[in-house]
Amino acid sequence: MKFPYGIFDFRRITLQDYFYCDRTDRIPVLERGEYVLFLRPRRFGKSLLLSTLANYYDVAKEHEFEARTLFKAVKSSASESVFDRIFITGVSPVVMNDITSGYNIADNIYLKRQLNDICGFTEDEIEQALKCVAKECDLDEGIIDESVQMMRTYYNGYRFAPDADCVVYNPTLCTYFFRYVHEDCQYPDEMLDMNLATDDAKLEYIAEVSTGRQMLLELLRKDRTVEVPKLTKRFGIREMTADESKDNVFLKVFLYYFGVLTVSGRTQEGKVLLKIPNLAIRGLYAESESGSKGEEQQ
Repeated sequence: MKFPYGIFDFRRITLQDYFYCDRTDRIPVLERGEYVLFLRPRRFGKSLLLSTLANYYDVAKEHEFEARTLFKAVKSSASESVFDRIFITGVSPVVMNDITSGYNIADNIYLKRQLNDICGFTEDEIEQALKCVAKECDLDEGIIDESVQMMRTYYNGYRFAPDADCVVYNPTLCTYFFRYVHEDCQYPDEMLDMNLATDDAKLEYIAEVSTGRQMLLELLRKDRTVEVPKLTKRFGIREMTADESKDNVFLKVFLYYFGVLTVSGRTQEGKVLLKIPNLAIRGLYAESESGSKGEEQQ
């Protein structure tokens, strides 16, 4: 078995027998809207999803355009029925809100319960992959349970839809782990893929915002959660940077969209609870706080 770390080509993955978790049964859900906007954190399978759709519809490769011009052209083409269907993906609604005034017809589907695991792996899929790795490496079956527990601690815990029943694993971190164990038949020295560690810049930014550092400190406590009235679907950079409220709603939602916070449930009043999803992300929080303290002492 091969693991497609850094490979996002649906055709290559499926034809060359890479590990693949089929999500094509969700395409009918995507097709309920004609002009669709879908968001997930960076390195969470969006590129493979786009490649899957491209192969499904057999469309030509997209060309690069300046963002604002592109969205105005998309809206114009949609109104003129040039495109039958439009699917736009990204990470944060902050940028979308700031540059898409020319494209305000999108159906935001990223909070739909049916699409909670369209990007990411389930625990059953993790177990099946580990069984294959253990067999090829001639490892004891006990290693499978140990590996599942380790991956659950470091990579699991993401719930994107507030009413979703299950949580999913970060696919990039999982394929990083699978590939390492498959090639070396032992655990990686570092459980956090350094390509994901660049997210610490966002945490440093939050720590510099008024009351942002205190929020990070509180989140480092075990099982600590924060609450927001709802997961705001669109807000601009101006709204986020000008937010001086005690609750830091926009900052919390910003961290949710970037995958450093995830949904843990609801309060009795219906507010959304957010928490750090796993130990990999918690480590980024700890490093960010350690860096802030180091700068103060200099």
